[in-house]
Amino acid sequence: MIESEIAIVGCGPVGALMANLLGRRGVRTVVLEKATEIHPLPRAVGMDDEVMRVLQLLDLDAAYTEDVYSLKGMDLLRGNRSRLRRIRLNSRDETLGFPLLTLFHQPTLEGHIRDGVNRYADNVDVRLGVDVRTIRDLADSVEIDMVNTETGEEETVSARYVLGCDGGRSFVRATFGIEQEDLGLHQPWVVVDTLMKRPIEVSGYAEQICGSKRPGTFIPSPPPRNRWEFMIMPGDELEKMTRPETLNELIRPWADPEDYEVERAAIYTFHALIAKKWRMGQAGNILILGDAAHQMPPFLGQGMCAGVRDAINLAWKLDLVLRGLADTRLLDTFQSERSQHVRKIIQVAVRIGKIIQSPSRIQSFIANALMVLSERFGIEVPIRPTKSVPLGPGFYSAQHATSQHLRCPFPQPLVSNSEGKTVRLDECLGSDFTLIFRNLDIGDVESGRCADLVKPIQVVGSGDSVSGNALVDIEGVIGNWMDEHRCDAVLLRPDRQPYGVYKDDCAAMSYVLEDLMCGLGMGVQTNAAVGA
Repeated sequence: MIESEIAIVGCGPVGALMANLLGRRGVRTVVLEKATEIHPLPRAVGMDDEVMRVLQLLDLDAAYTEDVYSLKGMDLLRGNRSRLRRIRLNSRDETLGFPLLTLFHQPTLEGHIRDGVNRYADNVDVRLGVDVRTIRDLADSVEIDMVNTETGEEETVSARYVLGCDGGRSFVRATFGIEQEDLGLHQPWVVVDTLMKRPIEVSGYAEQICGSKRPGTFIPSPPPRNRWEFMIMPGDELEKMTRPETLNELIRPWADPEDYEVERAAIYTFHALIAKKWRMGQAGNILILGDAAHQMPPFLGQGMCAGVRDAINLAWKLDLVLRGLADTRLLDTFQSERSQHVRKIIQVAVRIGKIIQSPSRIQSFIANALMVLSERFGIEVPIRPTKSVPLGPGFYSAQHATSQHLRCPFPQPLVSNSEGKTVRLDECLGSDFTLIFRNLDIGDVESGRCADLVKPIQVVGSGDSVSGNALVDIEGVIGNWMDEHRCDAVLLRPDRQPYGVYKDDCAAMSYVLEDLMCGLGMGVQTNAAVGA
């Protein structure tokens, strides 16, 4: 019998990232994965600045590798590739310390993430080549029977919590009969990944072919790769769509056949699904995340990103519960916070997909005409970053986080520490909670289990002297944020989301700790968590 606090089923990017997050916190974890090697072909290709911030938090090479490509935006094109409209990613929205959208090679990224798990060998046990056969819910624990795919040896894992990170066909989700809500998009596309023998001209923008003849997408990727996606149209014979002669004709507007080698060509049906329940079991000790909990069409490049957001949201909550510092009902806020965010992103992706995939010539003509006019008259097309979509109700201060605008990531500007070194803000924050304050005396608090959870950091303006944990707000980003939210202090959760904002006497350390302790003890019964 293998005993552990957490068992993760699946070691794709989300499962491996969760193993890093739990390993960093010292949580005893076992990871179970049927495959013996990382999947060699790319699937996801894009990650946003929130994902890059998580990689930074874990000090993973993937956050700084040269094997990535920053995207400038998207060109909307006619079938002959003449431009209808250019949509630029706004550099003013780069508030988290990284580009808004970064393209990558998934096997390389997963390699960096799995290498990161090796740092926690003392408390994270990765078992590759094991097939999970049964899951037994024993209320106070969960048992998993598995078999080694090479030797046939059978073993059992006993864990307090089981996390299903096992993809769209999740065995964990199926075991407990969790139904999925269908948000109404099922469309097959052929996805083609290529290795370029000769470079082609790349503008730095993704390209979207609009119109009813055959919608298509070109995604420039880190050299030597590129990706094309083409919609399967009525009358297409599926077996012919992945043949070389068909692919050559589809890609010809961008490149000649001798310019590339097809690495993979596969037909995928894009889905828009959300599991109706993310926490299950007699004691609620089985949870699903990533593709096991939701699937979305790729038009916003948010599939893997959503899974990473799940992981960073859940890891610290599990840790606090396991340490006895939070009520188990805190785990209910995982679905209440994340599912609302995922739903909104999926709904946007579905709307975009319906426009792109419209079979109506009239609708396509009208849409194209509007894009041309908006380009000609300089009308900006706003792109709302996914980080600006608030999380759902959950773990926030009942009295000091009444606005949903607080449910978005706190910015990560450059700051200067007491040594005069310029660093990103997160490099100075605590592993658990951080109280960032300005222009006031927050007072002292005797050491205690809750006080140890909070790291106080004072921020001062440029030109002021600093000492200890104080930081210089070089560009005034933190001060502007506090002005906007009319506060003198903000308590950040471990996932860099604000727990609450405080002003005047309410910003005293003793008051903030009491407010936090109330939230940790009451869990989802706080006013702010109604509906969780």
